[in-house]
Order: sequence, then C-alpha cells, then structure tokens
Amino acid sequence: MQSLIKISDAAVIAVHAIDYMIKKNDSVYIASNLARELQVSYNHLSKILQLLVKHGYLQTMRGPSGGYVITRKGENARIKDIIALIDGDVEKNVCFMNTKICSRHSCVLKDFLQRTLDDFKKTVNTKIKDF
Repeated sequence: MQSLIKISDAAVIAVHAIDYMIKKNDSVYIASNLARELQVSYNHLSKILQLLVKHGYLQTMRGPSGGYVITRKGENARIKDIIALIDGDVEKNVCFMNTKICSRHSCVLKDFLQRTLDDFKKTVNTKIKDF
C-alpha cells in the first residue's frame, strides 16, 4: 500500500524557504541564518537554494553582504511549481493499492480519493505569497 500524497522533505523545505523570504521581506538572505530560522540542515538547504537559483526563483548576491535574493518569479511561485521542481508532477491520479485489486470506477474509496485529490490540486495551485 502506498501513501496518498508524496512530498519530499526537500520540497517542503523549498516551499518554506520561499514563504519565509516573502514574509520576512528582507533584501538578502544568508543561507546559514535561513537554515537556523527554518531549523533545517545548512548543507541540505544550500543544495535546495542552488536549485531554486538555477531555475530562477532566487538569485545570488556575491560579496561580504551577499546571500540569496528572491526574484519576481519566486515571489509569484505556486506551491505546485516548487514541489514539481523537486519531486516532479504532484497531480498524478492516486490509488492506495499498488496492485490492480479493483478497477477505478468500482473502487470503494473512489469518491474520497477524488475529493482529496481535487482539494490538493486547488491548494497547490495557490501562490505561496497568498498563504
């Protein structure tokens, strides 16, 4: 049996980092300070921040007062965008069973799964700044 929704720790950290930067509204964020605030591993966060830079959600600022700066793309990111960047598509149809025990149309949990998936899709399509 599998879980209904799979979101990695890295994806959750990325969403929280973007959210923190939007809400804190500082101009530059230092990775070590951000790791301390989010209570996550500095090394893990650094890899995630570099991925966000690579895809245009953040920029790096060099020098003694350097760090990370959120971009307009980052400010307007949807939860779905960030999770998909790290984990891939988050809107796949879900089923608890790994086997073909029942067809989807006759599944006992079909209505529950569909409502849950619809709510999830609505939530992840929301911009992070709107939370």
